[in-house]
Amino acid sequence: TKGDALVIRYTPGEDGVPLVKIYADASYGVHQDGKSQTGALVTVGYGAVYWTSTKQKCVSKSSTEAELIAASDQLVEGVHIKRVIEEITGLKAKLILVQDNQAAIHVIKKGALEWE
Repeated sequence: TKGDALVIRYTPGEDGVPLVKIYADASYGVHQDGKSQTGALVTVGYGAVYWTSTKQKCVSKSSTEAELIAASDQLVEGVHIKRVIEEITGLKAKLILVQDNQAAIHVIKKGALEWE
């Protein structure tokens, strides 16, 4: 704190490059209409700049699909924030998506689930 004001410090990553991280998660089918809930947090360095908890607009067929919807929706927010940070700093920012669902991570990395 500085005087009576609270301060949030936004710092670049270890390599001096601004770091934008998106943490996106979903709770599958928790609403009466079968829709899922998205929760997300976006940070720049160690400071939170955006957070949300919203009901998804469509009904997912699986928890993986709900996680992919959450990730996709929040990537849009992250890209906007990344562009603002780049405009302010004049530096190319790094964008990282943090996801905890292994099937969703696989789909994001590979483009599809592989069936054996």
